[in-house]
Amino acid sequence: MKLKQIAAKLRNWLLTRADPIELFRLRRMKMQGKLVDISSLIPVFKDSTSFAFATGGSLSNLQDLGRTNKHNLLMLTTGPIHSFRLFGLIPNIWLVHNPDSVRMTIRAFDEYNLHGKLDLSNTFILIPHNKSDSKVRFSSKRVRELRSVLGDAKYVQYTEHIYAGNETPADYSSGKAIPSNYLEAGNEPIELMNGSSVEAAILPFLAFLGIKEVYFGGVDHMDTGHFWDRKDPWQNADGSPKTFRDTDVVKAAGEVAMRVIEERGIRVFRLEQKETNLTHYPHIDFELALSRATERIEPDDLES
Repeated sequence: MKLKQIAAKLRNWLLTRADPIELFRLRRMKMQGKLVDISSLIPVFKDSTSFAFATGGSLSNLQDLGRTNKHNLLMLTTGPIHSFRLFGLIPNIWLVHNPDSVRMTIRAFDEYNLHGKLDLSNTFILIPHNKSDSKVRFSSKRVRELRSVLGDAKYVQYTEHIYAGNETPADYSSGKAIPSNYLEAGNEPIELMNGSSVEAAILPFLAFLGIKEVYFGGVDHMDTGHFWDRKDPWQNADGSPKTFRDTDVVKAAGEVAMRVIEERGIRVFRLEQKETNLTHYPHIDFELALSRATERIEPDDLES
């Protein structure tokens, strides 16, 4: 291992495990109720429903997304920033669990001059625990920068187990790619499965909370652009155009996930009828989903 890599690992260990100021800060946040473990959310979310929005362009096909403000809503990456700009919509669950999400969020706050303008007091912000085997951790340098940008908020820490990333369709049919405790309510570390954002992020976290019905949108797995700009193409971290060559893996993962959710007593629906490669999930009309959705749960509900 190169000296530079060793130095980086040591610095990260110091930041996430041994920084006395940060350790004091975390203890104070816990005492103030601003930092909680994800397991504490289960009693208030159990048996409820939730919308789940990624950032794909098809999400713009739904009319008046702001109506989901009254219901549980999980959003990924920079989705909450753009949904706030366009619809005044702020989710009650925001999942942050990779370096790209952190970097893009900080950049978006600067680009749209949102510092101090986005009220996240009614949002649970999910960030990996310092003990999690994750790509970012709560006290890592970049996440500290994100926390300073987000300001006063309700942070939720969790541990996860990330998939290898080299799975093939055959690995799903053989069972090799399926985590042993996949989508099991209350089980940590939360086990992720390679596939689309549905299998790799949305379902693992919502199932952990005991949510029994999910309505997802914006997971297209094709270049539909983004819901805030259809002409904004998907890109890799280095800025190169993103290609969607793993459609077979996504389909295999989706078919496995549908078997598991049936075993777990969970129902999952897609909100987009045509403009998505995830047509293996059953479709539900947006208006019907709104009529079935339970009331929004907020941090004050947890404290009561």
